[in-house]
Amino acid sequence: MPASPVLHTNRHPPFGPPQEALTSQVLRKLNYEVSQELGRGHGGTVYRALHIPTKMEVALKTLRGFDPDDLYDLKREFRALCEIDHENLAHMYELVIEGAHCFFTMELVDGPHLTEWVRQGTPPGAWHSEICDRLCEALAQLAGVLEVMHGRGWIHRDVKPSNVRLSTGGRVVLLDFGLMATIRGKRNREHPVAGTVAYMPPEAVWTTETSAAADVYSLGVLAYECVTSSRPFVGTDLVQLDRLKRQGLPTFPEGTPEWLERLIRQMTDPDPEARPTASMISRELKKHSRTRISRLRIRPPMVGRERNAEALIRAFRHLSPSAPTVVRVSGPSGIGKTHLVRSVLERIEEEADATVLQGRCLPVATLPLPGIDGIADALTQELRRLPREQVEGLVPRRAADLLQLFPVFARVKGFKTAASLEAAAIDLRERRRHGLAALSSVLRKLSKFRKVVVWIDDFQWCDRDSAAFWGSLLHEPVPLLLVTTARQIESCHELLDSSGFTALDLNLGSLSRAEMSRLIREVMGEAPTRVISTITRESRGNPFLALQIAQHVQDQASEWIPHRSMSLADVLRERLADLGEDARRILEACCIATRPVTLATLATAMNVAAPARAAQELLGAGRLIEQVPLGPMMPLVPYHDGIREALVANLGAQAGRDLHLALAQTLSADAKADPVATFWHWRGAGNEDMARKYALRAGDRLMDAMAFDQAIQVYLLGLEVQDGSGDQSPIHERLGAAYEASGQGQLAGNAYATAARHVETADGEPFRARELRRRSAEALLRSGFIDEGYRKLTLLLPVPELQLPYSVSRLLRFCLKQKLLAGFRWLVRLKPLPATRELLERLDVLWSATIGMVWADIARSAYYQAFHTRFAFMTNDQLHRARALATESCYLAAVGPRLFRPIFEWRAKQAMREAKAIGDPHLLALTLTTSATAKFLTGEWNDAVEMCREAAELIERKCTMGGWQLSTAYIVSSLSLGMQGKIDEIESLKARALEQARLRDDRLASTWVSVGLTNFTFLARGEPEAARTTSHAALLQWPSSFDFSLLEFWALLGDIQTDLYEGRATDARQRFERALPRIRESLVLYNRPVRGVFHYLDGCTALAGSRESTELSDRASLLKAARNASRRLRRDSLPWARAMGSAVHAGHCLEKRKLGAARKALIDAEQSFERADMSLFKAAVVHHRNQLEGSSRRAFGPEVQDPSAFARCLLPLARGE
Repeated sequence: MPASPVLHTNRHPPFGPPQEALTSQVLRKLNYEVSQELGRGHGGTVYRALHIPTKMEVALKTLRGFDPDDLYDLKREFRALCEIDHENLAHMYELVIEGAHCFFTMELVDGPHLTEWVRQGTPPGAWHSEICDRLCEALAQLAGVLEVMHGRGWIHRDVKPSNVRLSTGGRVVLLDFGLMATIRGKRNREHPVAGTVAYMPPEAVWTTETSAAADVYSLGVLAYECVTSSRPFVGTDLVQLDRLKRQGLPTFPEGTPEWLERLIRQMTDPDPEARPTASMISRELKKHSRTRISRLRIRPPMVGRERNAEALIRAFRHLSPSAPTVVRVSGPSGIGKTHLVRSVLERIEEEADATVLQGRCLPVATLPLPGIDGIADALTQELRRLPREQVEGLVPRRAADLLQLFPVFARVKGFKTAASLEAAAIDLRERRRHGLAALSSVLRKLSKFRKVVVWIDDFQWCDRDSAAFWGSLLHEPVPLLLVTTARQIESCHELLDSSGFTALDLNLGSLSRAEMSRLIREVMGEAPTRVISTITRESRGNPFLALQIAQHVQDQASEWIPHRSMSLADVLRERLADLGEDARRILEACCIATRPVTLATLATAMNVAAPARAAQELLGAGRLIEQVPLGPMMPLVPYHDGIREALVANLGAQAGRDLHLALAQTLSADAKADPVATFWHWRGAGNEDMARKYALRAGDRLMDAMAFDQAIQVYLLGLEVQDGSGDQSPIHERLGAAYEASGQGQLAGNAYATAARHVETADGEPFRARELRRRSAEALLRSGFIDEGYRKLTLLLPVPELQLPYSVSRLLRFCLKQKLLAGFRWLVRLKPLPATRELLERLDVLWSATIGMVWADIARSAYYQAFHTRFAFMTNDQLHRARALATESCYLAAVGPRLFRPIFEWRAKQAMREAKAIGDPHLLALTLTTSATAKFLTGEWNDAVEMCREAAELIERKCTMGGWQLSTAYIVSSLSLGMQGKIDEIESLKARALEQARLRDDRLASTWVSVGLTNFTFLARGEPEAARTTSHAALLQWPSSFDFSLLEFWALLGDIQTDLYEGRATDARQRFERALPRIRESLVLYNRPVRGVFHYLDGCTALAGSRESTELSDRASLLKAARNASRRLRRDSLPWARAMGSAVHAGHCLEKRKLGAARKALIDAEQSFERADMSLFKAAVVHHRNQLEGSSRRAFGPEVQDPSAFARCLLPLARGE
């Protein structure tokens, strides 16, 4: 039976409706059996129940309904109780969310209520010393737990006799935390009036602001009732009760000690400021108690860290309104990092009214994005406190994806409403991307009107995906303070690149001897000087070690020898010897686990039954273990890593393997156990067969949770335990899928290839091996690793498809022949061939070659596309036929934008009809991107951009592994926007595409959006060197073993425009002439739009070069080339090409000093560019007309820094200037 808070879920039920009745059959299925009802309250009904596997009696509390508020409240309560982990609090065991059923279990405290135990049958009004002793002991325990709660920022708000019971050994237990709230008044508006009126202070009834003093008042009323056996204030009228409370307590029985009466009256003072604190109550009781009430302070004071605290406060106060700041706190384990940051942020939160969002990373987590999950929970709490109109302003786009990634946001009404109007993305990677973008948007908007501080504890265990999110947010103009605490500063630097934002590093070292002495005196109170001196010496400046030794001294009392040497291992060894065998074995298993584990698992594995709960309580009270709020993870961990490390170091190798084996066997027997933990323990036990088995399960679980990087790590660990025998292809195939899901195409391709080799080695199915090799090649091609991908693909192509024609003319004739054969079969309706497995495999390979090579080598792509179209029309496979129709429309549009327009438009419509009939979102996205490409080729830029946006929306919402199609949408959009000259939109698209390419390691998108027309953004800002550097860096990633590609052509355009911008006309012409042979040998000029841009480059570089030429013959030759280029352009069927022809003709006329003809050509070019929607080119023409006519009107917008240079790079009309 779990004795610590653990969450078990099986799909979240729909938010809102009341849960179904928990029948005995349902409970038995969930391992519980109810015996009687114990009570009903505001949060639900409490039953006595039996946990069947461990035969342990528990208290089981059902909820009245299940909605996001219930879910959040339970998670909050679990987190708070785990953080406090005090012996006088009821222990939470298990939260179960199963279908429509929701309940949790906790410690069953069977003892009497506090008043019954204190009075023990004494008649009302009577008083004697035994009552005083019992009351003082009980009040001391209650004051101690309230001191800890208040120190952690929580108030109970319902302290009364029925919520305080006695457990075994006189242990006072505080129950029912359903009304618990944070101590700062601004957080108490969720339950404005809460508690039991008779025990509530006056201020809690009439205001929404409550504080720790409210608990003190309730405790005072409870103490009075214990003394007198009656309540001090009775009645139902709130006004009358308020008047009575403000008058003070009635008289006390004769014989009541004066100091006790004075203390209780102070506790119930109507003025909350006049009441003592819980710590003051503890000190007063200690003075007068005849029993030993001496407890080590759970939360030590901050000693020796004053400068660090001030530095952290200064970082907050000097936070820039337009830039983030990072404070990285580092230091060894136990040095006091968490204590320092918590203390400072509590002060900041209270004094500066800032929003502090806190999260914590754990060594191993199966939750997706564990470095963000706790922050998301804290953020939802903050949003719920804001006014509705502010929340509505914070709702992001893609709210549905945000709620899919972090369901807790459903408890924020505005977010839940917005999400209900959207559909979440189907592709897990895209869903996570949009969800994170939405979260980033919320934080950005929130930081505009509130100071936001994010604290991530134990950052050394942060996952890379979470770190990448914080890193990207820190590079935006967000006034946010991010505080991380980690053991090594190197881990912070590795996870968070500090370039681009302000970073402060605080490295905590050991405390001095004087500081250590002061700390020990603070926590131990009155202690002999020799004891303090010994602890100071042995702790070696480490506060955690000092507190452990102090705890040991407190436990040992007179038996402890202060002069002997004492290490943490020595302290642990002696403390474990005192705890007993059961507690020792549970602690050892908890430490060897290296991740959270339930008490039920520990107890079963270690053969500890009924005493398990007592052992857990003992270890918790001794601060050897703690509970963590980790959702479906297991919630017991060592209190500190120093304990884990010291204990594991003392275990022998065989003892460690035995512990791993016991835990692995226990987890394997539980169908609901986390396979990640099970895998880890089989691996630690040295059982490689079982480790391999669970590696697959664990990785699959992580893939389902969108924790791709963690899945990769598990699969890699699974490979480490492979012994080389058997079929290892499944784990390599899954590893490839994980790499592909995380966007790492090259690694995915390598993993698929390795899986294929294992299939072949094991004499497996040949078709499966070839399919894995095809997936390997396609993953490489789609992510831009063209050379390697094509080499792998050629091994799969049949011989006829490998024999690429050696000349362009032969290639064109071959493609035409294949298309005619395909068209003939389509027109005469020949009976299709059956879609055999061999034919479908051939079509898959040809399809991979077609799409994989389209952006790298247009000739090879056209060749394979012709084969694919012919075979697709031969078969009755609807998917490949629709693919063929879609790609065919593109190639026809490229060859003849006007001539073949009716044919390719018909093909595109037919492809869309078949895609809709099939209902495959990938196919629909393909038809949209190919239609967009056709629109680009015909010069319909706006339609192309709109179709790309529609395709991107579809890909992100309904496609899995749609990265290649998304890259295509980005490429076509960037080309269309570049031709239109929309600089702002180019900038936005380029940033988005590069970010996605970085996340996916996608060379294809990152290269294409970094060359050619997209570099207008650099030239507009007056940064030609940045344009050139970016273009050349991108081209270094591109293969050089193929014919002149479309990418190289557009890169040539960008480089020539950069040369012209810088006034290097001769260099521009020479660059063009050097590329001429490769261009003419390739197939790119059979693309009509490319041919138009080619003539434009020819004309522009010739005009610019003629102006710098000193030889008359060279000048004449260049002007002739410009004239020929202008004639070819003006004869083109594309309107934008004719506009370029008029502009080049104007330049030629200016060189010939035909000013009238030049002016007429410029007017025609301006009008033509206007009709073609090419704003930048039109502005360049207007600029040259202004130069010619002496006008001062501005042609370009303010985004262009140097209009003359920018106009020259587009249209170098020399004489006009």
